[in-house]
Amino acid sequence: NCCPVLPPASMAAVGSARAPVPLSEAAELERQDQVALALSQLLASADEAAARAAAPRPELAAWTSELEALRCAAHLSDLDACRSQHRLFALGYALRHDAELLEAESQLVDASETERQSFFEGVYTRMKSGDFSSFAFSEADFKSALGLERAERLRRSSAALDRIQELQALSSSQITERLSECADAIANCSWQRLAATGQERWRAQVDALTLETSEDLWMVAEAWPTQAEESCQET
Repeated sequence: NCCPVLPPASMAAVGSARAPVPLSEAAELERQDQVALALSQLLASADEAAARAAAPRPELAAWTSELEALRCAAHLSDLDACRSQHRLFALGYALRHDAELLEAESQLVDASETERQSFFEGVYTRMKSGDFSSFAFSEADFKSALGLERAERLRRSSAALDRIQELQALSSSQITERLSECADAIANCSWQRLAATGQERWRAQVDALTLETSEDLWMVAEAWPTQAEESCQET
């Protein structure tokens, strides 16, 4: 479910618009926290309140790290949500149950990676479209195996999913508290005295990575003072 997790005043102070895609309540809270924390870290050197808000929280950091690992594992276990895992299972099943297909794949040992991927994509496309006429197995056989694999992966990931819910509940209060502190610090900061020139100017870099499809976009933004960059180069 996508529902508000911050009071209007806090959202206005942080200046963070909602994500363009629906997020769970926990994910939206974490996203807003990361925006507010990044801003507070930028202000920390010139503002005591921002420095306090951005101070490390070891327990929360440990929970966040564990959450990231568990979410990744849960995603890879979900054949409906993780397209790459669905593709791997489908191709693996096809090669195990069709001798001619396996023989054709063995002939690609010296082929380029482009040719190999074109071969696999052709097989997978036919399976997705329901065209099983050229395979030694039926659509019903494949769907039956897929259902069994889906159920087994869900069974194996149930503990991880329970732990994710537990960690989200544990961390939400600390995230909400930090988000409120960051919002107050940002709202009350004297921005005029942060203007800088020359070696005091800040540099920024944004990297983007797409996973699975163009709809899955991950972005990382970094900012650092020019002076710190020059000191590292001298070192």
